[in-house]
Amino acid sequence: MNKNNITIAIVDDETIFRVLTRKKLEEVMTKLPFCFEVEEFSSGKQFLAARKEYDIVFMDIAMPEISGLKTAQQYRESCPKGILIFLTAYEEYIKEGYKVNAFRYLGKQDPPDDFFEAVKSAVLLLQTEQKMKFQLVNGGEIFLALEDIVYMEAQARSVMIHTKEKEILPIRSKISDLTEILEKKGFYLVHRAYLVNMRYARSCIANEVVFSTLETVPISERRCAEFKKKLAEFHAIEK
Repeated sequence: MNKNNITIAIVDDETIFRVLTRKKLEEVMTKLPFCFEVEEFSSGKQFLAARKEYDIVFMDIAMPEISGLKTAQQYRESCPKGILIFLTAYEEYIKEGYKVNAFRYLGKQDPPDDFFEAVKSAVLLLQTEQKMKFQLVNGGEIFLALEDIVYMEAQARSVMIHTKEKEILPIRSKISDLTEILEKKGFYLVHRAYLVNMRYARSCIANEVVFSTLETVPISERRCAEFKKKLAEFHAIEK
């Protein structure tokens, strides 16, 4: 995934459907706590020529010159990761889609709820699969899935990562640098020294954030009201 944004491509030879897909996509993404970038392509050939990897690709199947399925097959050769959502009304294509690890099939006239569910599920999957590399204080490096991190705590010259397995890992970083990277990935700075993973946060009581792990961290009074709002929005997405 892009450091700051979820990158999305729309590949469709019909302008009206590219515009419609983009409009529906923007309506969904503005409800989610993530930044995003969208690019449009009028053909599979144009899309492949860009030689770029995207987090999510909306691909029309019935396109002239090179079909969506053939475009996806070539795309997967250099970009095995990422999520493919095919736009089609033909069920006979579904079996072929397994060959390129298709995530969903959407009809162009499907109701908005179906589109919202597909995008929301795709975004959550991206968040679950994402890993980051951290430099350990005592040397070496470690890759951690973001979903395994409960919260981060700033120390004098390092940051302590607290995981769901109750491990505490000291890393070389600044909490401000981590906030800049992770605030678009489901994390929230509740205090100048604490960056929390919204997946584990359950409530804000008496100036403390309570996690599902039963741990707590302090939250500044001025951030409490906004945090409660963000927390409700985040967990509404996960339902």
